[in-house]
Amino acid sequence: MLTHPGMLIIPAALATAEGEGRSGRELITAIAAGYEVQCRCARDFLPSTNARGFRSSPTYGILGCAATVAKLMGLDVRQTTNAITLAASFAGSLIEGQRVGAMDADFAEAQASRNAIWAATLAANAFAGAQTALEGEGGFYNAFTGNNRGELAYAFHGPLKADLLDVVADLGTRWEVLDVKLKIYPTPGFNQPVFWLAHDLVAEHHLDARRIERVTLEKNHLETLYPSPRFPRAIGKDGHPFGRTAFMQASTLVDGDYPVLQFYDPHAAPALGDMKVNTIRMAQCANEHWSQASTVVGFLVKEHGMSYRTGHQILALMMQRVADKGISPAQMKAAALEQAIEQYTGKRIAIPQATLDRLFDAMQCVRERKYRGGAAHERVLEHIVAAREALTRGRAVTTRLGAALDMAEHRLDGALSALRQEYGV
Repeated sequence: MLTHPGMLIIPAALATAEGEGRSGRELITAIAAGYEVQCRCARDFLPSTNARGFRSSPTYGILGCAATVAKLMGLDVRQTTNAITLAASFAGSLIEGQRVGAMDADFAEAQASRNAIWAATLAANAFAGAQTALEGEGGFYNAFTGNNRGELAYAFHGPLKADLLDVVADLGTRWEVLDVKLKIYPTPGFNQPVFWLAHDLVAEHHLDARRIERVTLEKNHLETLYPSPRFPRAIGKDGHPFGRTAFMQASTLVDGDYPVLQFYDPHAAPALGDMKVNTIRMAQCANEHWSQASTVVGFLVKEHGMSYRTGHQILALMMQRVADKGISPAQMKAAALEQAIEQYTGKRIAIPQATLDRLFDAMQCVRERKYRGGAAHERVLEHIVAAREALTRGRAVTTRLGAALDMAEHRLDGALSALRQEYGV
């Protein structure tokens, strides 16, 4: 029941930015605006929209996509509003095809992205949508959630009531885009935290799968009813529900991670041998452009018990300050982070400067990564050694099992021969 901003917004943003001759900074700004519109409009309403038989990604994604395209086209406030309201009128995608395995869902996001560009183009040419297209009695929320009063059929947590005004609350200070999670595993979004947790448990506690007797997994019940709590997908022919959560979690606990890339292009292999990586330049660029800023969030969560949402909001406040002053990562002072923490939480927490320096050291961040196949050279070597050791153990087990099977086969042949002699068969 999640929504996927990137698959609609990014393609439309790249195409529009190229056509309009926009800079990289303008492209990123427009993408952030689109993510914010989509995530804010969708946040409280996803389960209710799915329960009415609509897919959430194209339904809400068209709104964010229209905002991104409007920004890149240089539309003013009135025109941008019209782009979003026109997009609201073009929204929608049925869940039935996805529920029964048809392919219409494979094209819905592309269609929504195209319609968002069309909506922004119409707005740029003086066409207007209904100003109450979202909240009106016959508007977007009434159509896709069942009413325009914020009454919900389902909710991930909390009461079955949402306030439509929350969609625009704290604009510019609270950023929904900071809570968008990367989908790094080849599996539905509701499985991603499961694998992250399983991976971290194995890495931190050196779990041996052979000593695990039982695994109990608790999830939000709505996430077990994909793609909709009212229209869940049937159990597969192999007996597993959609997402195969149990199998994939077990695989992660056994192997330490779930493979992200299982295939590669053999035609690209020869070129890789001639490739030279300038690690010094990579580190220099990373340290200049805040690529490691998100490590602050992990630090606040792990060392100070904050939620990821709180950590991301603190990071946003800190980055606003340093961006306005033109401060680079090398010039970053712990006081800026301490001020952001106090502003958001009301608490004063002392952050040693040495700790902050470590968090903003790009190469140190790489070295500390533990994900299999990650960028840290040391980690890759460790995983190779671990894989070779696992292969050696596996071969030894296979050899023992093969010998046991040969012995059992010999005994079976002897028993059958004795029976044939005794009964004259």
